[in-house]
Amino acid sequence: MPPPGTFPSLDALRTAAIVLVIGNHLATGGAELAPSSAWSFTLFRYGWTGVDLFFVLSGFLIGRQLLRELQRTASVNVPRFLFRRGMRIWPLYFAWVAFLVLALGKWQGIWPDLVFLSNYFQGRVSGGWSLSTEEQFYLVVPLLLLGAHRLFGPRGLAWVPIVLLALMPVVRAVTLHGAGEAGFDRIYGPIHTHCDGLLVGLFLAWAAVKRPASLSPEHPHPWRWPLVAIVGGFVLRGIDQALFSFSGLALIYGGLVALGLRAGPRVKQLAAWRGFHVLSRLSYGMYLNHFEVLPRLLPRLTRELVPLVGSGWVLAAIAYLVAIVSSALVAAVTFVLIEEPFLALRERWEARHRPVRAVPPVLRRVS
Repeated sequence: MPPPGTFPSLDALRTAAIVLVIGNHLATGGAELAPSSAWSFTLFRYGWTGVDLFFVLSGFLIGRQLLRELQRTASVNVPRFLFRRGMRIWPLYFAWVAFLVLALGKWQGIWPDLVFLSNYFQGRVSGGWSLSTEEQFYLVVPLLLLGAHRLFGPRGLAWVPIVLLALMPVVRAVTLHGAGEAGFDRIYGPIHTHCDGLLVGLFLAWAAVKRPASLSPEHPHPWRWPLVAIVGGFVLRGIDQALFSFSGLALIYGGLVALGLRAGPRVKQLAAWRGFHVLSRLSYGMYLNHFEVLPRLLPRLTRELVPLVGSGWVLAAIAYLVAIVSSALVAAVTFVLIEEPFLALRERWEARHRPVRAVPPVLRRVS
């Protein structure tokens, strides 16, 4: 059941993000096993951008949590914040690392994954670079917001993501200078060259906390600025793929998130389908496990299906559906066995350490 205060449209977008990522990696393997033009379909070809959508969603949700605390208390309890994030991310992540080492023998070169530096050094957790980027974001952003709040006050918080986002193409240009053909690999993983989505999400979080009417469904022009951001993102990507690709994707997906937050009743009703909530909760486990599920599933699937349906669109559609369902089933098991117990432990710990509010004297006399 979706807990109170969730955004159904964001659950739908998180579902879209994991479906995009799985589709991209499915098409890479499918094109080798059963060559077909179906695997070059746009949904598959640009599925890698689902990670940037994850970044925008993370930046928004984490930024909103931190900014609300800043607004309420003028400070951030950084240890508590890191504990909450750790209890959400670390149990499944380190259980997965242990599985790779103990069951699959992938122990050589595992050290970057253990310290969340696989976006700078090659690790063994497939896709671990994005998780390292998010962990580094969790460490930096509360300190960054605290510092900006103390130096510039509440009004200065909006400029943090704006200024950093404007600097990202400059940082990429410096990094790419003299890098040659291998340049894109040097800017794809590191957080200092690929965190545009997190910054756009952080700006949306500021708007949600400081200017809630700007993201309300009652906004007089709910489509205007999100569509400007989306069009601007495509224009930037057309100008220079290397310098502005991630900036453009951040604006495109930021615009979609803004549209989701401004969605009217009909869209909210569609987005409230419980399947989106379930898949959004499982998306973390699906992201981790699909790198190991697909190589074991796809060869057998293509061997059985190609004689029956050929190697075209029908095969791609069936393989896509089976891949998503299989990854979700594995993620459901790990969620129940690993993630959910630690989330319950986190809630119990917080209940014990939550400050007790003083009861007004009048209420004490009545009771």
